[in-house]
Amino acid sequence: MRETDLAAEDVSALNDMLRNMEASWARGDGAGYAADFTDDARYVTASGTRAVGRQDIAATHQKIFDSAFRGTTLGVSYPVEL
Repeated sequence: MRETDLAAEDVSALNDMLRNMEASWARGDGAGYAADFTDDARYVTASGTRAVGRQDIAATHQKIFDSAFRGTTLGVSYPVEL
């Protein structure tokens, strides 16, 4: 992750969130993946599917974890910039 003007504790919290998302994806856990989203979050998947809210994001991801994305991992080797 590139350094930014963000406070160190904010960078740490964001890194924790990304690690949680990565681990939840690897477990196939839609609710865990969506846990850090707000109740009114807007999410657009790679295929263009839109989800609104934590519950919808969780359900959308659980569907893909239970089917086409079963056993996959989140591509975390890409650089993250804040």
